[in-house]
Amino acid sequence: MANKKLIIVLFLLFNSLNVFAVTKEELVNKITDSSLYNNQTWERLLLYSNGKSIVNKNSPFFISKYGYKNPKEEMLALIDKIFDNPQQNDINVFYKYPARIKFIEKNLNISLQNLNNNTGNVDFEEFKKKVPADNIYLVFASENNNSPSSMMGHLFIKISGNNGTEHAITFTALVSDKEPFKFYFKALTSNLSGGFILNPYKNIASRYLSEENRSLWEFEITLTEEEKELFLLHLWELKEIQTKYKFITYNCATATVDLLKTAKDKDFLNSAKPFNTPIDYLKEFDRLNLISKINLLPTKLYSEKMKKHKLNILDADKSSSFSISYGKLTEDFLEFQFTPIYQNLIEPSMAYYDDLETKLFDITADYTINTNKLFIKKIDLIKLQSILDFKYGELKNNISKYFSISFENSLGDTTTNLNPTINYGMGFAYSFYNSKIIPYFMPRTGYRYRDINNFFLVPQIGIIIKPIPQLKIIATYDKYFDSYKNNRGFSSELSLQLGFKITENNTLLVSYSEYTDTDIDTKNMFNIGFAFHF
Repeated sequence: MANKKLIIVLFLLFNSLNVFAVTKEELVNKITDSSLYNNQTWERLLLYSNGKSIVNKNSPFFISKYGYKNPKEEMLALIDKIFDNPQQNDINVFYKYPARIKFIEKNLNISLQNLNNNTGNVDFEEFKKKVPADNIYLVFASENNNSPSSMMGHLFIKISGNNGTEHAITFTALVSDKEPFKFYFKALTSNLSGGFILNPYKNIASRYLSEENRSLWEFEITLTEEEKELFLLHLWELKEIQTKYKFITYNCATATVDLLKTAKDKDFLNSAKPFNTPIDYLKEFDRLNLISKINLLPTKLYSEKMKKHKLNILDADKSSSFSISYGKLTEDFLEFQFTPIYQNLIEPSMAYYDDLETKLFDITADYTINTNKLFIKKIDLIKLQSILDFKYGELKNNISKYFSISFENSLGDTTTNLNPTINYGMGFAYSFYNSKIIPYFMPRTGYRYRDINNFFLVPQIGIIIKPIPQLKIIATYDKYFDSYKNNRGFSSELSLQLGFKITENNTLLVSYSEYTDTDIDTKNMFNIGFAFHF
C-alpha cells in the first residue's frame, strides 16, 4: 500500500515538473502544431465577428497591433509577454488577460503560473471577491410599447453569489433613448458604439420594473464551475472596453450570448438567418436544455393581466416569417411576403397579453397568374403597432400606437411603383368579456408622395375578437381625409382579417377588403394563405 502511494506521489511530481518546465519555444510549438489560435473559444475571447474583432483595433484590449484581425498574432504576442515582459504599463499580463491564459493552460494541459513573478493585483482580487458568479442567468426585459428602441425586448446577464450579491451585465448602445429616430439611423448604418456595463442588479431591475414598466424573465443557465470561472475572467478583460454596436449583427442579444459562449463551448443558432432576436436565443437555450430554472419578476400591470391566465415568453413565435397566399383583385394573383423580423397583429400569440405588431424590412411581392407579371407590391422598412387595453392600469401607460415607414404601390398597380408613405398614430382600446372582445380607436396622420405631396388624416376604428386562443379576428374601417387629393387608389377601406394558429409555427391567414373611390373597377379584394415562422 505504501509503495502504491509513493508511486502516485512520484507520478504527480513528475507531471508537475513537466508542466512547469515548459519553455517558450516548446509552448510556441505546441500552439502551432495544434493551431490553438483557430479555436472558436479563442476567437470569442477576442470578440471576433465575421473574421474581425468588434473592438477598435487600437484598443488596449489587444497586445498585437494585428490582434483585431489575426488571432494567431494575438496569441503569440501574449506568449511573448508572458515569458519576456509580463509587466505591461504597471499591470501584470497575468491579471490583465487571465481568461486568455486560462484558455491556453486548459487546452494544452500546462500551467504558466510559475512565470508570474507578481504577488497579486488588488483590483483583480477585489473584483473576484465582490462579483461572484455562483449562478448565472439570462434575463429578458420585455418590450415597452411606449419606447420604439425596446420593440424586441432586451437581453442581459445576471450573476449572483451564494452570499446574496447580485450584479447585472448589460450590453447597450451608447445613445439616448430620447432620440429614437437618431437611434434607428445610427443603428441601421452600424454607426454606434456599445459596451458591457456592470451594475448592481437591484438598480437595473428597479429601472425596468418601475421606470420603464417592463417585466423581467430570469433564465438560470446550466454551467460547470470551470465554465463559470472562465466567464468571470473574460468579463474582467472586458472592463471599460468599447465595441461596435450593430443593430442587425451585433446587438444586445448577440453580444450577451457571445459572452456566454466563451464559457459554454456551443454554437447557438448557426443558421442562414440574417438576424436573431432575444426570444430566438432564449428558445434555443431551452431547446438545448441549458435552462435549469425560470423566474418572473412582473410589473404591477403585468401582474393584473396574469390573473386571467399565465403565459410563457418562450411560447412566442420564431422571429422570421415567410407567407404565401392566393388573392383576387382585378385578376387572380399569388402573394409572397418575407419578413426577417416579424410579429404580426393578426396572428394569435401564446406569449403576449397585448396585441402587437413588429416588422422590419418586410417585402411583399405579387405574381399575376393570367398576365404573368411579377412585381414588388410593398416594402415596410419599419412598422410598429400596439393595441393596449387601458382596462388594466392608467391610460397614460396603455396608449395604443402606430408607426410605419414604407414604400408601397397604389391599389391596382401591377408593376413595381413604390411610393414613400409615413404613418403615425395614437389611440386607445378597452376590452370586454375577459379580453376576448377589444374595440379600439386609432387616429393616424401621415404623408404619401405619388406625383404630389399628400398629407392625410385617418380616424381608424377597429375591433379585435379572440373567441379561442388559436383564433383572432380583426375588423377595421379606415376613412382617409387628404390635404390635396387621393393618391393611393382609394379613399376608404373596410377590412376583415382572420388568423388561425394551425401549429406552433404555421398560421392560416384570410382577409377581405372593400374600397371606395377606387381608380379601378373592382371594389373588393380577397386573400387566403399560410404564414410559416422560422
